Amino acid sequence: NATADGSGGNAGLGGLATGVFSVTLRAAATGADVAIAGLAEPIVLTIPLQLAADASERAFNCSRASDCLGRGACLPDGACACVSPFYGDSCELTAVCHFWDEADERWDTDGCRTLPTPDGGDERTLLCACDHLTDFAGISVPSSPDEAREVVQSVTINTFSSDDLVDVLTTPPPIAANPSVYALVFSLAGACALCLVLAAAKDAYDDRRELRRAAEMRARALERKQARAAAIAAGDTTSLRTTQEDLRSRAQKRTDDAAAYVDKQLDALEARAARLLQRRPIQVRARHETREAIAMAKGARSEAEREAARARVTAASERLGKGA
Repeated sequence: NATADGSGGNAGLGGLATGVFSVTLRAAATGADVAIAGLAEPIVLTIPLQLAADASERAFNCSRASDCLGRGACLPDGACACVSPFYGDSCELTAVCHFWDEADERWDTDGCRTLPTPDGGDERTLLCACDHLTDFAGISVPSSPDEAREVVQSVTINTFSSDDLVDVLTTPPPIAANPSVYALVFSLAGACALCLVLAAAKDAYDDRRELRRAAEMRARALERKQARAAAIAAGDTTSLRTTQEDLRSRAQKRTDDAAAYVDKQLDALEARAARLLQRRPIQVRARHETREAIAMAKGARSEAEREAARARVTAASERLGKGA
């Protein structure tokens, strides 16, 4: 029945509050261990709590009942008679039944319950009701926020301090003991440094190339602008002449389109007049005016003459329509 300290790898658990012991059953005939698990009626185990033997081993002596946090009575010798599962100098600790899970290598509580001490029972023992047999122990767990805070604050974390850094930088490395390792490390560090230098040089080259390309584009744009300004200052009329000819060509096209439209309309009027003349006789005057308007429209050369011809054609058409 060995004892151990620590939490067995379980975060948040304190030290052992009892000894660690194993309970097994063996077959009488073969002497082999009998696996006990999943019992409907659990086995009740009584485990002694590890208490301070005398006042010299206690870090705290009580003087009144409140010193024991309401979890026990204060004895005349200054010790707290704690009610199980509480224990400690001032009953500040709580023992909980655990068993060792060999598969997960950790303390666990599945299948085990911590029982209160019955009236008249030994308050210096821990009662555990378990439905299987294995290695058992009572483990201290925090029973209040203050106790949990103390557990967290007691955890120490290894860090790399400034003193450690100074020691590393000032202590010569044992290169002779591991030449191949140091050669590999220094080679990798040199390769990394070389890559950084090459990358920086490539970035600088790319920046210079982009700046040179931008300067060339600005110079070409300035040359084109200066060439246009010089051509204008030298009296270059080629562009102006081309523009005037283009405008005249467009005006002539519009005139031709208008003449074609007028001719089309006059032809339609002539056809209509011919139909009217064939249908019934009309007044000589209306026929004469219609012919004059048509002749005037055909001989029109300016926009004003064409407008006047259109007006006369319209008036003649109206008269012909009335006489139809």
